[in-house]
Amino acid sequence: MAKEYIGNYEVIKPWDDSAANGAYTFAKKKIDDGHVYFLKKYRYPVYPRDSIKTIPNGLAKFNAQKERFDRYKNHMDKMNDNLKKVAVSGANLVITEDFFREGTFLYKTTLNVDE
Repeated sequence: MAKEYIGNYEVIKPWDDSAANGAYTFAKKKIDDGHVYFLKKYRYPVYPRDSIKTIPNGLAKFNAQKERFDRYKNHMDKMNDNLKKVAVSGANLVITEDFFREGTFLYKTTLNVDE
């Protein structure tokens, strides 16, 4: 498997596309901290490509798609921030470590929970 980097993470397992709203894999940080992370790639919403602006009504489509994307990202950021405020170590809630955009897709990382 060729090395693949997403944000600050190096993918260490093949992607699994069986998730309802995305694909997932496992990764480690580029600057290894000794942890393995669960990495999810969201299929939607997607950030619009700049090339959409060149088609008829493209700017309006770009702005509408960007607004949906931004609204979802802001909602998730707020929810993750609020969960971090009330979560306690050792509980049954897995907290998002990182939530970010790379290219047109959103990605979420959590610490991997071993069974």
